[in-house]
Amino acid sequence: MHILWFYWIIALIVDLVFAWICYTIAKGKGRSAWLYAIFGFFFSIITLIVVLLLPSKRPAAGAGMRPPQATS
Repeated sequence: MHILWFYWIIALIVDLVFAWICYTIAKGKGRSAWLYAIFGFFFSIITLIVVLLLPSKRPAAGAGMRPPQATS
């Protein structure tokens, strides 16, 4: 009976690690970090794969910058 608690604790730690990883990646991509953390906790590896494959919502570096005007 005592060994069963050990497995539950290990599973909880692993799920928390997946939630943290998904949170960090989603936040870096400009996505809803808490939503992906919750999904990462319950659907671990599936959510990690999804968040890794999603494109970033943040503009690329230099996007929106106009080229310098040529002077005559």
